[in-house]
Amino acid sequence: EAHEWSVDFVITHCTSTSNTIMLLGPDSAHDILTDYFQKISEKLTYKRWLFGHHHINRQVTAKDICVYEQIIRIV
Repeated sequence: EAHEWSVDFVITHCTSTSNTIMLLGPDSAHDILTDYFQKISEKLTYKRWLFGHHHINRQVTAKDICVYEQIIRIV
């Protein structure tokens, strides 16, 4: 809120519920943390959201990236 819901990067271990569903399918489990990140993602303006919980390298959306072994340059 202090920055009017606008940041350049978000770096977390877990991701939002919608990203989890896109990665693992509609029957994937969600929890209080993924639901919390879902609410944040719906309010927030950001360039990239990097997360690593699923231990794969995959671009989920244009702005959301699951990072495991790859290196991503942040500029």
